[in-house]
Formats: sequence, structure tokens, C-alpha cells
Amino acid sequence: MKAFTRFSLLGLTVALSACGGGGGDAGSSGGNSTQATTKVNQTFYAIDYTAIENKEEYDFDITKLPVNDSKATDSAHNTVFAGQYVLTSTSLYKPDYKFSGSLQLNSLTNWTFNLLPEVSSTFDYEKVDLNGQSIYDQILPGYRAYLDFLQNSSEPLNAPTFTMHAKARLLKNKTAAQFSGDAFCLRKKGIEFNQDILTFDTSYGPLKAAGTVVTYDGLLNYFSEMDKQPDISVTIERKVLNSHRWSIITSTVRSDGADKVYRDTLIEYSGNAYVATYVANQRVDTEAQLTLVNKQLTDTSDVKQKALLKLAVAEIEQGCDYYNETAVKQVIQFVR
Repeated sequence: MKAFTRFSLLGLTVALSACGGGGGDAGSSGGNSTQATTKVNQTFYAIDYTAIENKEEYDFDITKLPVNDSKATDSAHNTVFAGQYVLTSTSLYKPDYKFSGSLQLNSLTNWTFNLLPEVSSTFDYEKVDLNGQSIYDQILPGYRAYLDFLQNSSEPLNAPTFTMHAKARLLKNKTAAQFSGDAFCLRKKGIEFNQDILTFDTSYGPLKAAGTVVTYDGLLNYFSEMDKQPDISVTIERKVLNSHRWSIITSTVRSDGADKVYRDTLIEYSGNAYVATYVANQRVDTEAQLTLVNKQLTDTSDVKQKALLKLAVAEIEQGCDYYNETAVKQVIQFVR
């Protein structure tokens, strides 16, 4: 079920890794979610504006998420972390591990997704009344300004991107279209995992220092030596999860009178070091994500990066994860 991919570890770690670090003791085991007091029986729809495979263009992908008796099961997408190792407090799951994720709606706006036998994530949503709202600005938040940037930019690299967004440019002229009736969507307000987890990918081989593969300890020693250089400060936080050593490396580099901070998470596997993504057992609100992106927006001087970050801000503030049937019918009519 394609609509389940937004609950997958791959999707969630991308969304949460920048806000991770820290966390606390693992919570209750996954798979035990609060039962819904009012049963939800409804089909939700995910609307994604995405690059079309094998085509140099973007278009809309609409997928169903049927919920019956407050539950949904992902029978088709049973590898929830394709290509990734996942380390939990009790297990190390390899990329070929199979598990059918299940979704429990504790209420219309509180959903628990069971990703692994002992790992779950809980989503809090806000129900947004769409009646009278612009369809374009809801399903393509921030794209008016982004398309203007692509069109007016002097960078030749932006020309192909502008061409690929023909659909968004065409719909931009239909500014009067609005949602009506009981159309609504669900906007994410926060996510929380029930325990700390680390994910990593070994397919690209272990990390290197100065072009040579070194052990995990050797790489940490390399970072320690970097700390002795002028204009570079390195701190290493050494940690252990389920007997596996891992570290958070924070490097501060002074360049042109300004400090640039880089943060990397490393894990030891079979003696070597790999880049990892850490997701903490703590709630991450969309406000925290918004604060982070706005800081990146302030810190960067790259105009292309600024345009993309403004697009990310609009998506966080105005975007929705799911729409009801009334809303999606109006979207289908609009994008035709």
C-alpha cells in the first residue's frame, strides 16, 4: 500500500533526523497502542506532487488509505525499511527482514503505526477545514514563489527544473479554484517514537579517512586529530545502544569569519564505521522542524538553497498528509 510509505522508517528518519539527538529511556513496546474510543471507518487519500519515474516531469500521485474499524494493514509493503539496518534497544534488523506494518487510529487525529515488533511511532494531526481555501496553495504550498524564482533565475541549472514543473505552472493560472463543502485534511503536528533507534546503510561500504578505509576507532582518532588544527573544533559524544557503539561528531569550522557547524552520526558495524541516522525517543513537533528550517534559511547565502528552504517552510506550515474523499474529488477535478 503506497500510502504507508510516509510511515516507513526511511521517510520518518529523513523527516526527524535533523531534530534528533538526546532522547530518554525507551517507552512501552511497540504494537500496544491506545484503543480508539470512537471507531473510524473512512478512506483517506495521500496527495503527492512528485517526479514521475522515467519521465522528466512532475505530476500528482494520489493513493488510498482505507481504514476499517480504526485499523489498516500494509499487506503489500512488508519491508518497512528497504535497504536499511535498524538497531533498536533489543534487536538489529537486517535489510531483508520482513514485517507487515499496521496502523491503529486511536482517534481521527491520533494515529499509531507499528513499524517493527517493538517499534512504533505515534502521529498527532490537526483537522483542517478546507472550505473556501485555495486548492492550488493547499496541494502546492509555496510553489507560486518557487516557480517565479526558477523562471527569473540567471542560473542555467534551474532551466531544466523549471521545465519539469509544467503541471504546476499550468495550474498556477487556475487561481480562483477553492475547496467547498465538508472538504478537510489532516496536517501533522508532531511525531514520537516509543524508543531510540539507529538506521544505517552498508551498501556503499565503510567510511574512509583520508581516502583509506579505517576501523571505527581509527575514524574517531582521525576526528580527534582534526580537533588539533587551527579554526577547527571537534567534539565526540560516544554512546552505546544494544551493545553497539555509536557516536555523534560535531565539527565547527571557522571560515571567512563565520562558524559552520557540521553534525554526523556514526555507528560501528563489523569493526568499521558507517553513517547512521539517529531518531530519539522524544516528541518532535512541527514547530521544532519549522524553527530548524528557518534557521537554515537565515544561515545560508545560496539563493537556490534559500528557494528550496522556503518551499520546505510552506510545506510544513500549509501542507497536509491526508485528505478526505470530498477534498480529493475536488483536487482530481482541479488537476485535470
